[in-house]
Amino acid sequence: MKTILFALSIFAASICNSARAAETIENPQALAAFTAQFGKATGAQWTETGAFYQVRFTLDGVVSNAWYDAEGSLVALTRKQSVESLPASLRAALDLKQRWVSDLTELETESGITWFITLEDADHKVVLESSAGARRWVRFDQSSKL
Repeated sequence: MKTILFALSIFAASICNSARAAETIENPQALAAFTAQFGKATGAQWTETGAFYQVRFTLDGVVSNAWYDAEGSLVALTRKQSVESLPASLRAALDLKQRWVSDLTELETESGITWFITLEDADHKVVLESSAGARRWVRFDQSSKL
């Protein structure tokens, strides 16, 4: 349950990124860990979000977000992806009749990889989730476009 709540908060934060982003932060451990792990990243923008330090960056053309704790340990990583990057079983489980994909995010934590995909039609938006190792999607959130 704790992992699901953390995943939800990270997913929401990746969508609603704060406007107070900066190029550096005042946490040398997190900054050093980021530089060591993602040294070739470009456009790094840091935001302090509660007990975590979030950095939004681009690496190899993929927009990503990494979250570090105060000690500089990587807690989670999200990457914007295309449908083609999904495992074949998840791609096959998608019902795209009269709907389109508006967002696909890969969330990586110590628990594994979780996928979040946003599907839309003219009237509705639905977010589906597939947890580590799963071969199907479950409804994560749904809303109307009014």
